[in-house]
Amino acid sequence: MTAKATGESIETAARRIRYDYFDRLMSEHRIPILATAHNANDNLETMLFHLARGSGLSGKIIGFAADFAKEKGRVSLRIDTHRGNAVMRRMLEKNGFKYCGIIHLEDGDERLAFQKII
Repeated sequence: MTAKATGESIETAARRIRYDYFDRLMSEHRIPILATAHNANDNLETMLFHLARGSGLSGKIIGFAADFAKEKGRVSLRIDTHRGNAVMRRMLEKNGFKYCGIIHLEDGDERLAFQKII
C-alpha cells in the first residue's frame, strides 16, 4: 500500500513498511530483539543486530550495516549499550567492534561505546 493510497507522508509510509518487514523477519527467524539506529543528523539508518545467540544472523546484519555505511561514504559503525548488557558486548566483540569509552546521554545515563572501522 502506497503513501498516496493511505494518505500518509512518504516518511510515515516508509517507516510502516520498514517495521512490517522487520516484524516478518523477526517472526521468520525467531529473533527476540532487533535494534535500529540512526546517526545524529538522520542521514544513515542502519539495522544493527539481534540478540539471538548462536544463529550467526547478527554477523550478517552487521555486514549489511557495514556495506550500507560504506555505500554512504561512512568509515565506521558505532554502537552503545548498557554496562550490564553482557550479551550485546559479546556480540559486538565477536563482530570486530572495539570498546572506545563511556558516553553520557542527555538524561545523564551512562553507556559503553563501541566502534568498528569498516
